[in-house]
Amino acid sequence: MVEHLFSDDVNPSDELYRIIRDEDRCAKLKSSMEIMWAAYHPYADSDFPKQLAQDFDARFWEMYLTCTLVYSSFNVVAKQTRSKGPDIKIDHTSTTIWVEAVTATSGDPSKPDSVPNL
Repeated sequence: MVEHLFSDDVNPSDELYRIIRDEDRCAKLKSSMEIMWAAYHPYADSDFPKQLAQDFDARFWEMYLTCTLVYSSFNVVAKQTRSKGPDIKIDHTSTTIWVEAVTATSGDPSKPDSVPNL
């Protein structure tokens, strides 16, 4: 049995994670994400649920993109024990395609090109 994506044992630093996990108005979304997690689990890093609680946007995008590729019949290779390197490996005929799923952030606040919080 696959562990749950959302855990009460985690103290999240990401507010969106906390809202989805704890608020009744998000019950359908939480349920949908648990279903997606069941499909994504073989492709995820072993600590993915903990990572989700700390950086929800980036980890959700990684899960969503992988599931979309799997559902679109791409030959996505399950992660064995690998936790480093690109997020997604696709075997396509005689070619291996690596995908690193990333999301935009506001950048380093000490740098002049960062985006300030509104």
